[in-house]
Amino acid sequence: MKTLKPTIRETEVRTDGTVNVKIRVSHDHATRYIATDYYVLPENFDPDTGLILPGGEFDQDSANRANLRIQIDMGVLAEKIDKIRNQLKNMKIADLMAILRDKRSEYDLLSLIDERIERYKKIGNLN
Repeated sequence: MKTLKPTIRETEVRTDGTVNVKIRVSHDHATRYIATDYYVLPENFDPDTGLILPGGEFDQDSANRANLRIQIDMGVLAEKIDKIRNQLKNMKIADLMAILRDKRSEYDLLSLIDERIERYKKIGNLN
């Protein structure tokens, strides 16, 4: 089961007291995060709904726009997952994250394997 949800990690507080709103990706009992462009005070984020609340630098309109943008980003990620759905069963979360973080609209398993081979060659691991 692949899930996407907006979340914050309160352990990653910046010096100004804000935290990054991230998109949590869960796959095969593993979890990774994709950062968004939004930083909020922890009290201005609802963890149950995954929404930015008005307060701090966000008024109602800017909070609504930020929430909409995060939903659009999640839709793009979900679309990428749908395109590779039949390959997901044997895919590790690191490979899935590489696909989700990639800006290309099309991605196939063979190009992922080729990239991994090149990465291993660069670090000297030819096995």
